[in-house]
Amino acid sequence: MSASTLISGFENPVLDSLSNFRQLSDAIARPGKIVALPKLIGPEGIYKASFSVLLTMLDAKSSLYLSDEYRIESVTKNVIFHCNCSCDVATEKADFALVNGNQALDFDHFNAGTDHDPHQSTTLLIEVDELAAGNVEALSTKLALSGPGIKTEHVISIEGLHASFIDYLTHRLHAFPTGLDMFFMTDDKVMAIPRTTHVAKIEEATSCM
Repeated sequence: MSASTLISGFENPVLDSLSNFRQLSDAIARPGKIVALPKLIGPEGIYKASFSVLLTMLDAKSSLYLSDEYRIESVTKNVIFHCNCSCDVATEKADFALVNGNQALDFDHFNAGTDHDPHQSTTLLIEVDELAAGNVEALSTKLALSGPGIKTEHVISIEGLHASFIDYLTHRLHAFPTGLDMFFMTDDKVMAIPRTTHVAKIEEATSCM
C-alpha cells in the first residue's frame, strides 16, 4: 500500500469514537494520566493514537492546522476523507492543531479564546517520543502537575518536547479562563494537560566535585 492510499476508518465509527471519547474525557479530567485508546488506526506519517484522536474529535464543523511535517498526502488525504474537515487553515483560525513536540512552536499564533468564549480556543495535539508516569530517569523532561483533577501533585516524564512547550506550560502566556488545552501522544498513548493545570519543571540535581 502506497503512502497516499486511503486507509479504512473505524470499523464501527459511532461505537469506536465513543470508546475513544471516554478515554480522552478521562485524560482531560485527570491531567497527567496516561491512557490507551481502545481503538487505534492511522496512515503513514502520523502516530496511530494521533489519527485516532482526530477521528474521534473532528467532524465537518472542525478546522485543523497541520504543521509542515504532517502536510503530506498520506495524512491530509485521510484526514479530509474520514473527518470531512478542513486541514488548510491558519493557526489563529484552527479549532485543533497537530504539531510535533520536537519542534519550536510560537504559541502567540494560536487562538487562546476570550473571557466570554474560552471554549473557542485551539486544542493542541502534540506528538512526542515517549510518555511515562513518575520521574523516569531515562526521559529528559520531568514535570510536576497540580490543580483541578489532581489530589496533590502528579509527576510525568516526557521525551521529545522542545523547550518552547515547557516555557509555555510553566509560564502560561494566557490568563485563565483563556489558554490552550493540550493532548500529548505517542503511537499508542495519550495524556492531557488542560489550561487549568499548574506545571512546574523538575530540575535535575547536579553533583559537586
